[in-house]
Amino acid sequence: AGLFGSLVGIGGGALITPVLVRATEVPPRVISGTSLCAVLATSTAAGWAYSDAGQVDLQAAAVLGAAAMLTAGAGARFVHKVAPETTRRALGAFLCFVAPLIPAKAWALRHVKREGEEPGGAVGSAERTDKGGGGTPSSAADFAVLVATGLAAGFASGAFGVGGGTVVTPLLALTTDMAQVSVVGTSLTAMFVPSLVALASHARLGNVRLGLGLPLAAATLCGAALGSRLGLAAPPGYLEAAFGGGMLYLGVMTLLK
Repeated sequence: AGLFGSLVGIGGGALITPVLVRATEVPPRVISGTSLCAVLATSTAAGWAYSDAGQVDLQAAAVLGAAAMLTAGAGARFVHKVAPETTRRALGAFLCFVAPLIPAKAWALRHVKREGEEPGGAVGSAERTDKGGGGTPSSAADFAVLVATGLAAGFASGAFGVGGGTVVTPLLALTTDMAQVSVVGTSLTAMFVPSLVALASHARLGNVRLGLGLPLAAATLCGAALGSRLGLAAPPGYLEAAFGGGMLYLGVMTLLK
């Protein structure tokens, strides 16, 4: 989960939750709450690595994180009240929905880039840089998009135990010109505090088992440290493909449970 989450910017909870639902008799709401221990570990290790490499837009992360904190507790309370089957189906459907978004955007960007090429091989404004930028709010519209994304991500973090990255990563990639590696780093950094809030909310509701959460967090921390190194070295297109394939697999497996 740490390796996978740090490569695609989802925190690892999207892998842990469906796997534990299939492999254990632990109630889904407890799995959602406990998996946030691993999400925090991924966010800590990978967020630090991407930030150290200059691949985190701190202003965008701050806006996303602040907005997400407002709804993380509501998501935790929501999942505590609904039927487990409803929670599982909602998570599976959402993962399948977001799976094609980033690869599709990468394809569209390459198409626009080719059309933007100027005579002599120069590239016009459609080209993305490899590092940083692109997500910092420069207008009211940009700020509104980041706030809306953060609100949705916070609710998803609390409701599904997935760290909110399944919302932040695709929307940030689709609505900004950030390189995917910067999207991943910014997403993981932005979701640290909201995931902490969601974890605290679940703990108050009795949805966290430390005997399960602490080993998950320790192992996920190691995986995230390795995954972030691989993500920083990945060629263009690899991170987008990893996100699409991974989300589709997880979504289908969750729905088939």
